[in-house]
Amino acid sequence: MGIYDRALEDFLRVIDIDENNDNAYLSVGKYYYREENFDKAGLYFDKALKINNQNAMAYYLIGRVNHIRGLFNEAVENYSKAINIDHELGEAYLYRGAIRIRQKFRKSACNDFKMAVNLGVKEAEEANKKYCR
Repeated sequence: MGIYDRALEDFLRVIDIDENNDNAYLSVGKYYYREENFDKAGLYFDKALKINNQNAMAYYLIGRVNHIRGLFNEAVENYSKAINIDHELGEAYLYRGAIRIRQKFRKSACNDFKMAVNLGVKEAEEANKKYCR
């Protein structure tokens, strides 16, 4: 509904009630990510992982934060962990492929783009056409 500040308040209340609710931490992290407060977003994503180290979305989102910060090796590691947990997380393949293109690992990047395309990630189609033959 676009009422992000109220949603933030609600998720913070959930955390007050249940400090082991990893999804509430993810939601608060997403709020700060949307606000481009990547330090705070990363803290909440990390808290979600401390509660549930099998949370693929938390690894993916920490990967996005690291990607934005230019911490490419860490981001690839995060995306890979997300993929290992959830093989159908297409966006993780897309962004890992983007970093691999930057690192000159075209073959593995193209494999990632193709996986993302197969999983229905529209943005991956353009990357696949541009970098993979």
